[in-house]
Amino acid sequence: MIRMTCLALPPPAALRRGILPRPSDPCDMALAGSLSWPEHVPIITSGADHPAVQAWSGRAVQPDDALRDCDCGYWAGKALHDLPADQVVQWLGDPAFAPPGGESRAAMFGRVTRWMAKVSHTHDHLVVAVRPAVVRAMVLVALGGTPAMESRLDIVPATRTMLVARDHWRVQSVNVLPG
Repeated sequence: MIRMTCLALPPPAALRRGILPRPSDPCDMALAGSLSWPEHVPIITSGADHPAVQAWSGRAVQPDDALRDCDCGYWAGKALHDLPADQVVQWLGDPAFAPPGGESRAAMFGRVTRWMAKVSHTHDHLVVAVRPAVVRAMVLVALGGTPAMESRLDIVPATRTMLVARDHWRVQSVNVLPG
C-alpha cells in the first residue's frame, strides 16, 4: 500500500497577474503558508519547482518532470486576453486541444496516469509537491475520471490532498487547509 500526500503549490507570480506561466517560472513559495508533511518521507516535485520547493522545505527533494504542469507552448508568458479568443475557448472546452507548441490537458493527464501507475508499487509513503492542475489530474485518475472532468474539480493552492493505493487508487481527502 502507498499513501501519497499531494501538496498543491501556490501559483507562479505570473499566473496571479493573468499571464500564463513559462515552464521555468517557479511557484511563489512565499504563499505556501504552513503547508507541512510527515518527516522522513520522500518529497518529489517537478523540475521547474525543484529549487523553490527544496529551498522552502529545507530537505532533499527529488525532481521528476512527469509531474510538471501542462506546457502552454507559445502562449507562455502571454496574458489570456492577448490570445486568440476562439483558441482559448477551444483550449478550455476540449482537453485534446494543445496550444501552439504546447501540450494538451489530455496529454498531461496521460503522463500523470503513467506516473501514478509506476509509483504505486515503489514507496510506502510519498509527498508530491506539485501545481494544482497536477493534483487535479491525480484525483481524477484515482476516481477513474477523464480529462474532460477537470472543470468539475477545483484544487485550492496551498492545500493538501491524500491519495492511497493498494489494488487501485482511492481518494482520502481533498483541499485540506494547513493547520
